[in-house]
Amino acid sequence: MKVLSPYALGATLYMPATRADLLEVVFRTKLPELRSLVVCLEDAVAEIDVDTALKNLHGLLTAINERGGRPSDGPLLFVRPRDSVMAAVLNEWPIMAHVDGFVVPKLTLRNLGDWEQAVTNPALYLMPTLETTDVFN
Repeated sequence: MKVLSPYALGATLYMPATRADLLEVVFRTKLPELRSLVVCLEDAVAEIDVDTALKNLHGLLTAINERGGRPSDGPLLFVRPRDSVMAAVLNEWPIMAHVDGFVVPKLTLRNLGDWEQAVTNPALYLMPTLETTDVFN
């Protein structure tokens, strides 16, 4: 696994996976100074739009693959799945090779094991989101 400094993230931009301009951001046509991007499938996407968001993410990663991968100077790319079940499905996509890792929503000690089992690809980082009251007590 490559070493990644947390400072490399800069100010991370969250974008819903339903957006049509994700490829432009990844390839720096839009927001050329952006250092890290999270494509969100969780709370930025309404339940009714999840299938559309997943198809859009798949299309994004396929387009990246067709271009030979992400630009070396492009932003770091993370995906925020809704839960560990969704992460397990995404973990199996070969085109996830174009992603640096997952943002884990609402990580707790109770669900940590689920995430460890779901994300078995050693090339993918796990970036926890500590947003529940039990992690602060």
